[in-house]
Amino acid sequence: MPTRDLRAVATLASRCALGLVAVGVIVGVAASAAMVLQLWPPPSPGSAEGYTRALSIHGAVLPTVLGPAAAMAVVTPLVVPIERARMLLVPIGVGLVAWITAAAIIVASSWLRGPPELDPWPTIAAWSLATANAAFASAMLAAAIVELRARRAGVAAPLAIAAATVFAMTTAMLMDAANPVSPVIAAVGLAVLALTRLTPQRVASPALVFVALGVLPALVAERLLGRILAFTDLDVHLHDTYFDVARDHLSQFAAGAALLACVHVLEEPLFRRHARALLAWPGAVLTCAGFLAHHVVMILLGADSMPRRYAVYSDTFAKLQQFAQIAGAAVLVGFAMVVAAWIFGAARRDPPQDGGNLRHPTEQEHP
Repeated sequence: MPTRDLRAVATLASRCALGLVAVGVIVGVAASAAMVLQLWPPPSPGSAEGYTRALSIHGAVLPTVLGPAAAMAVVTPLVVPIERARMLLVPIGVGLVAWITAAAIIVASSWLRGPPELDPWPTIAAWSLATANAAFASAMLAAAIVELRARRAGVAAPLAIAAATVFAMTTAMLMDAANPVSPVIAAVGLAVLALTRLTPQRVASPALVFVALGVLPALVAERLLGRILAFTDLDVHLHDTYFDVARDHLSQFAAGAALLACVHVLEEPLFRRHARALLAWPGAVLTCAGFLAHHVVMILLGADSMPRRYAVYSDTFAKLQQFAQIAGAAVLVGFAMVVAAWIFGAARRDPPQDGGNLRHPTEQEHP
């Protein structure tokens, strides 16, 4: 198969993965909106069943499509040198199949039966996600070796960093499933990969916003909350409250922000267009600021002992809960601006000559 065809296949795989992420985000946001409608105004006890179902879908879909495996399903096919090592398509294919399998199991389980703590499907889904992570990390590590042998240390280093962080997270998940390492660690590796792929002509990309206001604050906050929960006396008070939920959300927020940063860097092969800066920059800032404000409120609610997974709450939490939902609405507005920036962006006039893969200008000098 010609090199251009191989690159076209890789680009198509990334676009399909991004499409599945988009569908999952829509479903997850719809479930989140259903939860909000249950709380505005305060619901009656009879509405708890609808809230529980929406919560189950929300908690299953969004972590799956905004986790490290989803981000790597979009990013990996576009950053590995398939033109120099066709066998790299194998781990990419394995990773895509494993990720899609895990997503299908998780979504079906949440939709049909609610949180399936007692059946074997969560275990199968967890192993599928671990397989996807390991496959994508293997492809990145092999790509780093290929680039290093081609004397491209500046390209190999970020690939190796991303692969190492994903391997560390996956290994910890398999060794201690009850206390896995947060996806925020893999998000850092993806953020490094995104930043090092920025060309001098596009150094002012909105990707910087998602790294500076998304990945890095989430990393610090998530690790800090984890240290606080490590104290037994505090964990008794904060366990199963919004404080614990905030930590989980920060992990997924970091992975989602890293994905958006990478998509901004890879927008040429993915969309054949550049994002409109007047929409992309304020949209990125509003998205990150809304997420951070939302999680600050969740931390305050958890510190005030607001429990999780309840459809009816005390009036004591009403004002902060409403503020958290307003911050969530700000996130939706910001994200809509980010999407609109690509829809109304400048289309690329000339099709890419390399079949879609993004390369630095210095790389094109070497065959």
